Amino acid sequence: MQRRGFFLASGMAVAASAVSAQERQEIAPVLFVHGSGDNASAWLPTIWRFESNYYPRPRLFAADLRLPSARTDDTVREAGRSSIAESTAQLAQEIARVRRASGIERIVVVAHARAGNTLRSYLRDNPGTRIKAAVLCATPSHGVIVSDQHMRGSEFNGASPFLRALNTMPGGVPPGVPTFTLASNGMDKFAQPDGRFIGLPGVATGIDATSPALRGATNIVLPDADHLEVAYSTEAFVELYRITTGELPQSTRIRPEVRPTLSGRVSGFEAGAPSNIGIAGARLRIFAVDPETARRLGPELHERITPPDGMWGPIEANSETHYEFELTIRGYPTTHIYRPPFPRSSEHINLRPYLPAQADPKAGALIVITRPRGYFDIGRDQIEIAGQAVRGPPDIPSESTLRAASPDGPQSTIVVHFNTERIAALTWPLAERRVSVIEFAE
Repeated sequence: MQRRGFFLASGMAVAASAVSAQERQEIAPVLFVHGSGDNASAWLPTIWRFESNYYPRPRLFAADLRLPSARTDDTVREAGRSSIAESTAQLAQEIARVRRASGIERIVVVAHARAGNTLRSYLRDNPGTRIKAAVLCATPSHGVIVSDQHMRGSEFNGASPFLRALNTMPGGVPPGVPTFTLASNGMDKFAQPDGRFIGLPGVATGIDATSPALRGATNIVLPDADHLEVAYSTEAFVELYRITTGELPQSTRIRPEVRPTLSGRVSGFEAGAPSNIGIAGARLRIFAVDPETARRLGPELHERITPPDGMWGPIEANSETHYEFELTIRGYPTTHIYRPPFPRSSEHINLRPYLPAQADPKAGALIVITRPRGYFDIGRDQIEIAGQAVRGPPDIPSESTLRAASPDGPQSTIVVHFNTERIAALTWPLAERRVSVIEFAE
């Protein structure tokens, strides 16, 4: 990313292609798999950049794993969370879906964080499966800690039977599958020698910046990338495109469509954990808004009560128009989501309401600012909320959400700047169980 001055040559100098000259004649399907607690929409800019380099849309797929968060102890059933076996089975279903839809067996699978170890699990359990390339982005290949005292039973413990078994494979990779890792040089909060980012401050983890690497893989380093940027940044896209095609992309710019078609799934939370299971009966209204004030420019352009699968579209949009998504679901605050225009079509514009337990009942209005594809670095980023700069000491980026409260009063416009991006939102009364969410695209 430009804000941290990435040097693309650092990764490219060691990056190898997963494809031969003959294989370049066949356009491989690519399956993108999100990490813990996430969903397919995390990959939107990456997919759009592939398309903008004329990679065929029908060859690009993204998974929505039903219960994307891991259990605290993999051996103990936990509501809203999945075991290793369950996540591996879900990934197997997604790989089968891509093969059926494309008619091509040899696909590229790109996995972020937890999904990287899930992919390794799938490949270990299915020897001989024809995978063109496995790409692991910010995957805790050796865990986030190696301990017989802390996080016992967790799939993220390098001392667990699960990770020990994966790492006994020669080089730590499945035989016959070209494997690549993308990692940071020290800014990944889950590859740190101290346990403060996993709730264990002062505890030595036995992990460092090199821990995502595997001896049998091609290991690529993205300087200064955080845990999310290792997968979702422009610089990560360059490496993913190179691995998939054997060539550099012509451009990293997203080429806009005039009238993109948008759709996605409404989901919520189960036992406090994010879910990708569609919610029936959610009401979504979409409004065009003034980009300066966030005021609505007329009646809703689209209204939908979601069916059992939770899908809310499609809608034909304008790639230069700012929108407000008003999402009403029983048991949640009405959530007003503001974000930049959508440059291209997607069926992965997934929506979740704001979780009620996180709201501050003392505030007149609550504004939630999110960056789903990277963390806010308050020591380095230029962040301004309602004219007030957000500052702090340099540190490992670790938060993708900021919150701002405003006192009781008339509805007003709140403007948030994040480096070169600017988004305006309206305040809504928290007393009426309404929350504003500003979502940055990158």
